[in-house]
Order: sequence, then C-alpha cells, then structure tokens
Amino acid sequence: MLTELRSPTSARRPVARLVAALMIVAAGAMAPFALSEPAAAAACNIWPGTNENRPGAFLGAGVNIRTGPGTNCVVLGAGYTNHSVTYRCWTWGDNVNGTSSWTLLRDNSTGVTGWVNDSLLSNFGSQQFC
Repeated sequence: MLTELRSPTSARRPVARLVAALMIVAAGAMAPFALSEPAAAAACNIWPGTNENRPGAFLGAGVNIRTGPGTNCVVLGAGYTNHSVTYRCWTWGDNVNGTSSWTLLRDNSTGVTGWVNDSLLSNFGSQQFC
C-alpha cells in the first residue's frame, strides 16, 4: 500500500513520482472514462477527522491554503514564513505537474484551515496519513 511506503520523509518524492507515472499510464488507458469537471471538483472540500497536531511552517510567502489537496481547489487564504502552523494529516492530491502529497493544516496566525502542497512546508508537511 502506498501509505506504508511513504512514511519516511526521504521516500516521499520517489513514491510520488511512481504514482504520477502510473496515473499517466492509467489515464491514457481509461480516457473514455475520464471524470467530468464537476466530479473532479468534488475532490475539494475534504476535511478528515485525523489530527496530528504537530507544529510546522511555510517555506515561502503567500503560500496558497486551499479547500482540498489540488491546485483546482479554491484558495482560502495565504500562509507566510512568520505564521504559526499546526499540521493535521496528509493525503495524495494533484498539482500542475501531476500527483503530489498535500497536508491539511491550520494557520494559527489567521485561523484558516486548509490544504497546502507538501513541497511548500517545513519537513515536507505532516507525517500522519489522513
């Protein structure tokens, strides 16, 4: 199972690349069964009950905090390096380059809870799978 392979932080990127490659192959084979936009948008607004409660930080200024683990999801706010952050859990999502991991977090400085791509977070985001 992919979640078992991802536990060590150093293993995230190779596993993400493998999953992205498999998804590209599968997408080509399943093109007639592709999801419509409304179905894809349903992947947003994901709020699992898992709570890691581990402190973290944004690696840049103006980091988008979204309603779900994908660049297609609505932006709720922006995170900055001086903000206090609490990681909740992570899951697989998407971005412009393919599949990637995303962390559900709370920006304690603004009160916004949402999803951020792990590449934009300290320690590559949460260690707890949702």
